[in-house]
Amino acid sequence: MRNVGLKISYDGTRYAGWQIQKNAKTVQGVMQDALSMILKGGGKLKASGRTDTGVHAVGQIATFETQSRMTQGQFMMALNSLLPGDIRILDVFAAPIDFHPRYSAKKRWYRYIISNTPVLVPFFRNYSLWVNRDINIPLMNEYCKKIIGTHDFTSFATMTEDDKPQRCVFKCCFIKRNDFITIC
Repeated sequence: MRNVGLKISYDGTRYAGWQIQKNAKTVQGVMQDALSMILKGGGKLKASGRTDTGVHAVGQIATFETQSRMTQGQFMMALNSLLPGDIRILDVFAAPIDFHPRYSAKKRWYRYIISNTPVLVPFFRNYSLWVNRDINIPLMNEYCKKIIGTHDFTSFATMTEDDKPQRCVFKCCFIKRNDFITIC
């Protein structure tokens, strides 16, 4: 048995998030179907986290265990040939057998984009939040300083038995470039 790692990118516009749901098209569901075709029913996907409806990912990590002898390149080619164009496998790698994408993760990186224009450009509607008024970037960066560090986010989370409510935020900033503001 070996643990195969995937680095995934997807446009979540057409999906009800990552996690499989009854009566809803999800990224995990589409990927699981493709993986099942390749492995003849095996290979349950585990992911580093879940995304909500319409949320995109650039480098989400997932794994599956298999006894298949396919190479990493063969897995990548096979999966990408079966997946729709809005889901891509960017990399396939050998993961330690005890590696779990969620519990082994050391850090997560999020980026939010604001389209800061008088009128929303339709092309960006699925990839940014539209705000049509001035945003005080220096002030927002001052507020960001208060978020950096370890804090209890219980009020913002759905807790499970294994979850710890404390999170350490390493970086938070607002960067304006032309008509876009990136929160990272």
